[in-house]
Amino acid sequence: MSIPELEEAERKRKALLNAFDELPDCTIYGVVDASGAGGGNVPPETLWSLSVKLIAWKKDDGSVNLTPLRVMKMVSHDELRRLMDSINPEKVIGFRGRLCEETPFGDAQSLMVELVDAPADEELNAALRDYQEPITIRDPVLGELSLNKTVDWYEGYIDWCGKPVQVALSVDESGDVGAAVATIKGLLQDQPGWKNKIESYAVDSLLELKNDNWLDEGEEEVTKSEFIDRMELESITAYPEGEYEFNHNDGGLFWGHSIRVSGDLKGGPNDADIPG
Repeated sequence: MSIPELEEAERKRKALLNAFDELPDCTIYGVVDASGAGGGNVPPETLWSLSVKLIAWKKDDGSVNLTPLRVMKMVSHDELRRLMDSINPEKVIGFRGRLCEETPFGDAQSLMVELVDAPADEELNAALRDYQEPITIRDPVLGELSLNKTVDWYEGYIDWCGKPVQVALSVDESGDVGAAVATIKGLLQDQPGWKNKIESYAVDSLLELKNDNWLDEGEEEVTKSEFIDRMELESITAYPEGEYEFNHNDGGLFWGHSIRVSGDLKGGPNDADIPG
């Protein structure tokens, strides 16, 4: 995200917090999505931001709303941990808070004041059961893909250069996976070519690092061909706009860290890292 975009997001956040100050408290009950509660902190801010997404909710004794509701609360780090432990994925929660149905971000959001006990509610439980139904799609090239609701991407397996490899396809902001499907199919059109590009980029980016800092005691320097032979592709993640990540088992090159090469269809590989 560019600096102007960050500044605009911060402006909207402050406007939302000001809007909450003008709203009355109410009680909200809702179904937490599969990702559960999360939190973050952007220095120099000292407080942490709790974030929860409800996939169905109702205000006081009103009817169920199936439009997603984002819930936030500014807290200390200790309170963040306590709330994250108390708010479980795919469960019904209740809280006192302030509801803003038209925010500067264009969606409905709520500021949590405190958690309260959630009563048994058949409408919310029915919405939860519907949400928990598996979602799959079938593509003539990629086969069957299942939605992982925790991370909002579709998962499956493809044949890559003669070996089965896991694929993850990220959905766009509207929840559609079509753009990521186009990305993975773009890679599939020239598997040997992309395999060579990815492996060559990994060697050019990481071989010197391996030989300078990651040699075992008594281990001789690794050659380019040895480096490639020890890499084993485990998964490919495809994103909208042609972006991708190739994730490899490192074969012990970096003591168990994975090797990840990222890039896009137009420009090719542009980053290599050893996360984990």
